[in-house]
Amino acid sequence: MNTKKNITQQKNELSIKKTGRPSKYNKTVINEFITLLQEGTPLKEALRQTGLKWSTFVSYKNADEKLKEAYQTARADGIDYSLQEIDDLIKETLNDKSKQSMMKTKLIDTLTRHRHFLASKLNRESYGTHQDKITLTNNKGEQFSIEWQK
Repeated sequence: MNTKKNITQQKNELSIKKTGRPSKYNKTVINEFITLLQEGTPLKEALRQTGLKWSTFVSYKNADEKLKEAYQTARADGIDYSLQEIDDLIKETLNDKSKQSMMKTKLIDTLTRHRHFLASKLNRESYGTHQDKITLTNNKGEQFSIEWQK
């Protein structure tokens, strides 16, 4: 009878064991990823540099509330960091005594608008508004605008 009991116990132990590859959750890699985001590194670039896949990070984030909060804080910090880079670029351009080209001015304007747009989407509490607007312009200069409120 002992043998029969042991066989049943072994079967139960086998059915409890997890199958598949063990998780490669690495706190060092996650911390490096969060640091890159805090420094304003774009999301895709931070994933590439750390070797993480987006789906893997999302599963880690969904399983760990602290990681989710750290991610949101890092994104907000990254926005502040990248907006500071824009300010530095504008100051550098203004201090440049050589003749400013219209292309450079337009590029800085476009970059500034883009960063502010991203900031309003990624950190609505600090940079967003309750009203959003998108404007499309065709090659004839005609504009089509859509506005909405929350």
